Amino acid sequence: MKKVIIFVLFTLIIMFPMNVDALSCSYEDKAVLRKKASNIMPSYTYTESNDSVLFSVTLTNLSQDLYIVDKTTNKRYNYNGSSELTIKGYEAGVKVQYEIYTTNSDCFTKYLTIKYVNLPNYNKYYKDPLCVGKESYSVCYKWNKVDITYDEFKERVKKIYNEQTKEEEINEEIKETLFDKIYNFLHDYYVFIIVGLVLITFSIIFFRNRKNNFGF
Repeated sequence: MKKVIIFVLFTLIIMFPMNVDALSCSYEDKAVLRKKASNIMPSYTYTESNDSVLFSVTLTNLSQDLYIVDKTTNKRYNYNGSSELTIKGYEAGVKVQYEIYTTNSDCFTKYLTIKYVNLPNYNKYYKDPLCVGKESYSVCYKWNKVDITYDEFKERVKKIYNEQTKEEEINEEIKETLFDKIYNFLHDYYVFIIVGLVLITFSIIFFRNRKNNFGF
């Protein structure tokens, strides 16, 4: 009989294994860890050197029961006693992905959340003398992908300048043409316009006086 009971218990354990996480990690613990992970906030700064730029990403609100894996390098960063962590050396245009884990493997074995940082592209030509006064040109934006040679850059600036100059000339011609039409109309018909205004003015005065006389 004892062997039968042992066999039944063994079978039940195999069929319905105990949830160890439930015993060692409560729902409250999991909620706290998720909130801590979601509170981690990334931000970035940059330094320029010659024709290049390097970014540094700072992660804040870190805690001792969390660690970070940078998926761009697969490097792990453990808590070092500070609530902030700065990772340097990212190039422009990189899309950084941080997976946030907990050191409490009884609660979670997978990441708690993912934080993304999209670093902007850098245009090394934006400081070129050709861009002075032309900051509105797309090839002169500081944070823009301009993957062309310098000769191509010069041609692009020249082309945009010519197109804008031509457009401005056309707009100026339209303005002048419209002004000329209005001027010519007034010049040709000013007598009729004046007579018409006088008649309208006298008509208004006449009807007002008539209205007052009849008490309307």
